[in-house]
Amino acid sequence: MAKFFLINNVLVGTSRLFAGSEIDDAAQDTDAIKTAGGVLISSTNTTVAAAATKAQALRLRGGDPNKMTALMLAALGAALDGAEKTTFENGIKTDTIEENILDAGVTADGVLLKDGAPNVDTVVELTADAGVTVDGAKIRDGKYQQPARGTNLTDADATIELDAGNWRRLVSAISANRVLTLGVAGTSPPQAGEEITITRLDGAAFTYQVDNGGAGAGTLATFASAVNGSIKAQFDGADWLVKEFGTFT
Repeated sequence: MAKFFLINNVLVGTSRLFAGSEIDDAAQDTDAIKTAGGVLISSTNTTVAAAATKAQALRLRGGDPNKMTALMLAALGAALDGAEKTTFENGIKTDTIEENILDAGVTADGVLLKDGAPNVDTVVELTADAGVTVDGAKIRDGKYQQPARGTNLTDADATIELDAGNWRRLVSAISANRVLTLGVAGTSPPQAGEEITITRLDGAAFTYQVDNGGAGAGTLATFASAVNGSIKAQFDGADWLVKEFGTFT
């Protein structure tokens, strides 16, 4: 339950409500008042509450309803101008919030949003061990968390990107010598220090070559015919480099 002050005169059905009236949502239909054009502000706003007291006194003396509205609007303007913060009990629904002072940005719950980006030094996870997701990328414990595993590799030459998974496996048998290129593009291009692992498990009688798709190009490693194994490569900002390579016996 909550109480509000009515900012303007409004006709709700056949009942006229006057500016400055106290509205108790336990006894009155606030939705109907809003639908009729009424503006409600929380009774906890002291600036508006003081004006409501004056408006109610004016009404008891048979005063002009327009003056009552003027009192309430002036108080609302003062509150919204920064003299006092206003509580909107049901929140604010809008597509755009713009800064009032040029280049000042907008502060939401202590976070400054300015020129399309948050101005903060630290973002901390809300739920323990959940990490923080920014535009689809998860950051956890100081590291960017890539998808743990992507889809299996297929019987074809291909270029793969890191954002599709940092561990890819070749399980189905290949039917010819194949070349896999580690790309440097994708929706989220690899960053220096990020790694990818390729595991060959098909055991087919053909070679499987892994190439660097970066600026330096070149072959990183080749799995011999019918030889399974694994390669881990790390991106240095321009090229993929071999970090680990081995075969399975």
